[in-house]
Amino acid sequence: MARTAHALGISRSTAKRHLADLRARFGLSTEQLIYVGKSAGWLVVRSLEDPAIR
Repeated sequence: MARTAHALGISRSTAKRHLADLRARFGLSTEQLIYVGKSAGWLVVRSLEDPAIR
């Protein structure tokens, strides 16, 4: 979470709040949100796309 927040230029607590809001709004788990976002094309998770980043 800290790396994501830093990359977005927001605090860790702000990133956590946004994630909690999305989970509540859509009634999904974090894993489900990632799947839906990737499937819809509005979320790119580089560490899942490029094995060299891991």
